[in-house]
Amino acid sequence: MLDGGGWREKLFFLFHRKRIIAGARSKAEAARARLILDEERAAKAGDKLRKYREVRPELDHKYHFWENYFVGKLGYSKLK
Repeated sequence: MLDGGGWREKLFFLFHRKRIIAGARSKAEAARARLILDEERAAKAGDKLRKYREVRPELDHKYHFWENYFVGKLGYSKLK
């Protein structure tokens, strides 16, 4: 910012450097907070997917049991 700027930009920065630095710091903190929140959401989604994969064989077994029951015992046709 100061390397290629003229004297007006340098003077502006000298007078407003605290605000400029505070604004940059707050933007960095907000970005860090969003990143942490996104990481937490991804971890929760990963946990849900892992738990689903653990119970999926049992759910498939129950589904096939009831499907065979309705098809075999009650005469319903399979859904396509």
